[in-house]
Amino acid sequence: MDILTIVLAMIIGAFTFGQIGSNIRAFPAVVAASSNIYATIDRISPQGPSSARGDIPWEVKGEIRSKELKHIYPSSQDVVVLENCNLHIEAGKQTAIVGGRDVGKAP
Repeated sequence: MDILTIVLAMIIGAFTFGQIGSNIRAFPAVVAASSNIYATIDRISPQGPSSARGDIPWEVKGEIRSKELKHIYPSSQDVVVLENCNLHIEAGKQTAIVGGRDVGKAP
C-alpha cells in the first residue's frame, strides 16, 4: 500500500510540474506590473499630506465620470475594443463591469 501511495504521489507531482509552464510565462508580466504599482505606492509626493498648498475641495461627491473612452490593445493596434463609451457611476453606488474573456474590461 505504501508503494502505491508513493507512485501516485510521484505521478500527481509530475502532472503538476507539467502544468507550471503556462504560469511561468505570465511571471515577467506580473513582475513588471507589480513594480509599477510599488513605484506608485512608494512615491514621495512633492506636496505632503498635511500641507496647506493647493486647492482644497469644499465638497467631494465621490462620483466617477469618464467621457469618450477608447481602448485598443497594444498587441492589436488595428482592433478598437471600446470607442466613444461614456461612464457615469454615482456616489455610493456599486458597479460591476462584466463581459466575456478578452473583451476589454480591463485596460
